[in-house]
Amino acid sequence: MTKLLEKVLADVRKLSAEEQDEIAGELIAYLGATHDDTFQLSDEQLVEVRRRRSGSSSRDMKLEEIEARLRRHGA
Repeated sequence: MTKLLEKVLADVRKLSAEEQDEIAGELIAYLGATHDDTFQLSDEQLVEVRRRRSGSSSRDMKLEEIEARLRRHGA
């Protein structure tokens, strides 16, 4: 794991459980879309990702948005 990813994950740990779940859903969706040959979701996980992505609280976040959110929380 790179130092940058370790720092980001440490910053994510400081967020609320809801925000952590949102970010986890985005990462799962990203990995599923870009590395589908090496990353396999269970049927349960796939349903959860789809639920989160379709909900009003879920949204596609750009790296800049994630960084801004982390800065707002002092990360």
